[in-house]
Amino acid sequence: MKKNVTFIFLFILFCNSIVAQQRYELITPIQNNDTIIYTLGKENLKICVKKDVGGLSVAEFFYRNDLKYISQDEGTEFNFEIFYNKKQNNAFLFAHKQLEYSRGCETFFIEKNIITPIGLLPVAAYIKKDKTMEYTNILPYLSIVKISDRILMSFETPLVVLYPSTKQEQIVESNKIFYIFSNNKLEKQEH
Repeated sequence: MKKNVTFIFLFILFCNSIVAQQRYELITPIQNNDTIIYTLGKENLKICVKKDVGGLSVAEFFYRNDLKYISQDEGTEFNFEIFYNKKQNNAFLFAHKQLEYSRGCETFFIEKNIITPIGLLPVAAYIKKDKTMEYTNILPYLSIVKISDRILMSFETPLVVLYPSTKQEQIVESNKIFYIFSNNKLEKQEH
């Protein structure tokens, strides 16, 4: 375990020193009631979150004042985060889905005024809270770095849950897996 942690630490140092401009940074939004506003370069992304009469959670994404996407899920609470790369002028929008516990993140890529849904990032952090282990939001532990023509997503927590609340659910060490975003696809990779 110590060798793996050392390898990850050295890898992160390498990424930080060689491709510092290629790192994606978490940006802070402005929140106004049920509206969240993120500034991406010269443009704003506005997210409106509401619950309809049937209990369906609805999130509408407006980019450049145009409705770009509607996300809906029954009973789910959404938590949004954007990781932005100023040099590349693109970003990832993550809509963390939580019912009783984390169910992963709906993931979108934002580039050239287009929001592209790229699928579910089916990962939750497996964290000890109040003497029990819980599935929680992976976003505080997510690191995103662009290397060459690929974007690497890794997790800075000892354990993660893959495919939470599904038949494929499994708990693994986070240094054993990572995701690659390339050609508008998000693919899981294993060490």
